[in-house]
Amino acid sequence: MNILVTGANGQLGNEMQLVARSSTDRYLFTDVCDGYEKLDITDLDAVRQYVKQHNIDATVNCAAWTNVDGAEDPSRFGLVEKLNATAPENLAIAMKE
Repeated sequence: MNILVTGANGQLGNEMQLVARSSTDRYLFTDVCDGYEKLDITDLDAVRQYVKQHNIDATVNCAAWTNVDGAEDPSRFGLVEKLNATAPENLAIAMKE
């Protein structure tokens, strides 16, 4: 099974890397920071292409805006919405297709 893990550099993503070590499944770890394969999960076309190209069977979304105080800043509303609503929707759409 090919499993896409987004937000690989975060706390949950790092825990998923530990899980992957004892699994026979193939985990593909992505993030927007250096050291990981890049995938912009806010871009539906990019997600569709990645899922198709890598024959993804399951997705574990560990990417999110988790700074609650920072999320209340009106200048960040758009970014927070993209990361916490649009991105998971994109992953769901691509997997359903």
